[in-house]
Amino acid sequence: NTMQTCSLLASVAKSCPLYKFMTSDHKVTRVAGSGEGYQDGDAITTARFDFIYALAFDNNGDLIISDSMNQVIRKLCMKTNIVSTFEGVQYKLRHPEGIAVDEWNTIFIVDGAYRIVYLDSQSGELKELVKYPGKWIRRIAIAHGYVLYTSRNSYYVESTKHPRMTQSISVNTLEFPRAKDYICCIAVDDNENIYFSCYKYIYRTDNNFETKIIYEMPAEASEFFSYAKGCLFFGSTANLYCLFVESKDLLKIKLDGVSHIDHVTYYGESLYFTHAGTRISKIDMNI
Repeated sequence: NTMQTCSLLASVAKSCPLYKFMTSDHKVTRVAGSGEGYQDGDAITTARFDFIYALAFDNNGDLIISDSMNQVIRKLCMKTNIVSTFEGVQYKLRHPEGIAVDEWNTIFIVDGAYRIVYLDSQSGELKELVKYPGKWIRRIAIAHGYVLYTSRNSYYVESTKHPRMTQSISVNTLEFPRAKDYICCIAVDDNENIYFSCYKYIYRTDNNFETKIIYEMPAEASEFFSYAKGCLFFGSTANLYCLFVESKDLLKIKLDGVSHIDHVTYYGESLYFTHAGTRISKIDMNI
């Protein structure tokens, strides 16, 4: 495999801002966040976050943020540069974790690790989809008319019917082989091929539900990843990785001054990622 290294000089503030890494001149530009805590408002001067667990973009190009310790779901409007909290989730969530957004801008949320809820884009109401006490659900994705999810005590990718799905398809048609260990992360590509990680291996299940290992992740890599434009993106203690799925080439991006990179997502020729628990950054990256 081809591994390239791109060193980006970065100076990261001690508060919890969102940053933009400009790869052209290696300078860091803060785009949102004024410190740790909870406050909506102007992205630069006012907004505060506490333990951002996951990121997702909606169909309007706005950044949806799972603010776990504040127990809310937030939105960064890219046009106005304003951070706001979804009213329908206030005082109703218990440490939200993984999130996913569907084609109707419905936001699915792992709530308290034991249930999946969704914020209806039409009514603005928070509704419960499934509830499994003791399941410890981790990450979710959407494919084939189902909401897929992984948990810390299951060797399978599991699924539940999408609330808007009207076709009469048995859930038994969506089957996945047993993995060798607990499954951590899950992502879906444009053709609804499904990727999931188990220990340090990435698996792919195609539309015929045939599954095979496609890659062994670097030893230091996080098991959380996302898919976009033919690539899987994931982080590590201080690096970002871009795996080109078909060629198996791996691009390693070293970020000086950044630590504990977790969730990574690609949108609009930029790569966004959470790090140090309370920060979100982005680098410009045209694939």
